[in-house]
Amino acid sequence: MEMIISNEKITTTRPVGGIIIRYNLNGKIEWYEQHYSVTSTNSIVMLNDGSYIVGGYFNYYIYIGDQRIDATYPNSGYIAKYNSDNTLLWVKDYGTSGGVARTQSLAKLEDDSIIVSGYFSKDITLGSYNLVNAGNYDTMLFKINKDGEITWATSLGGTEDDYIYKVTPISDGGFIVAGSFDSDSITAGGYTITKGRSMSGIAIKYDSEQNVEWAIGIPGNNNTYINAVESISDTKYL
Repeated sequence: MEMIISNEKITTTRPVGGIIIRYNLNGKIEWYEQHYSVTSTNSIVMLNDGSYIVGGYFNYYIYIGDQRIDATYPNSGYIAKYNSDNTLLWVKDYGTSGGVARTQSLAKLEDDSIIVSGYFSKDITLGSYNLVNAGNYDTMLFKINKDGEITWATSLGGTEDDYIYKVTPISDGGFIVAGSFDSDSITAGGYTITKGRSMSGIAIKYDSEQNVEWAIGIPGNNNTYINAVESISDTKYL
């Protein structure tokens, strides 16, 4: 099977679910690799040593190049790490029995750790953390080190669908998450955000120790989303 990407022809051995492409400074393809099955590869971050981590989700199995990885549970999220020469180092999946778990966003923090956001529909265990689903799709946030070990995890959500779309690292070592919620209210730290008449936007700032510093909501009469928050100074955000 052949694909045309950036006016260049590449050959794929299987129908593509996701694909990672590395370009040179002139915009030419240097390397690519498939992530194949019922798959979405939707986020990537580079670490300080030139290695990088990708995230997405798959159903029963995934081929990364020629290597097959079987899901612990169907409909699972995954994260995979490559070194700087594009060699696959490890793949980790996370899922829940009878439910859905998916990766949505990755963000590298100042200390080279990674914050992963996603959503889940049944109770889920992430490392030593047990997250309880409150109903429908809840958000999960967790932190991993360079070896993929989970060092922190939390959930956000109520009885309806609640999502975090983007995680943005901040220069103070913390991060901001942005998303939407359809539950009557969302509680994060000591803050409770109440929904408007329809799905409402939400943004939450965490410090370097994963404590909630502030949380805001944007309620509306129609569906309202916060898709991203960017830092424009140490104290101002867009």
